[in-house]
Amino acid sequence: MVGEIAERAQRPAYVAIPCYADVLCIASSVPSPARRDDLMGVATSPPGRLPLAHRRRWRYTLVERLALDERQHSALDDVLSLGYARVEDQVAIAVPWRPDGALGALTVADVECGQLSVIVRLERSLVVSYDPGTSATSARMIDGEGASRAAVSAHGRADPGRAATLRRKRGCRTGSARTML
Repeated sequence: MVGEIAERAQRPAYVAIPCYADVLCIASSVPSPARRDDLMGVATSPPGRLPLAHRRRWRYTLVERLALDERQHSALDDVLSLGYARVEDQVAIAVPWRPDGALGALTVADVECGQLSVIVRLERSLVVSYDPGTSATSARMIDGEGASRAAVSAHGRADPGRAATLRRKRGCRTGSARTML
């Protein structure tokens, strides 16, 4: 999967899975910002944010150690709504596994703002092609839960301004190195 996405996207790629309180790179293309056996932070990396957002039991086991602030909780809500995580020039989508939700994340690096939607569509099509029996739940995880989910945060609180905020986050802010999804 990694070699195929790297070739089709013409960008470095890697797959990472949860590993205790981090995520572990299990496969990567050459070159890639993460290499096999590299550990990455859960709340600070795109492949960490995906399982953290989708695997609630795992997240709750880490909640004290991570000490997530409101902005980081909001970023996890955004992952669920958008269907991908973005930090700087890296974009990750969930690799679903039926019983546990997100098994891990497929991440593509060196993604420029204008290429975001193309890369996300490419990642999604590749993940689905590797699991043609994708369930409706897995499809929502890959595609994002959309506007209906956007009005309510993962904490169950109504948030009328959330849909507009997510629409802005789907795009890129030029001239900013700000971490965003």
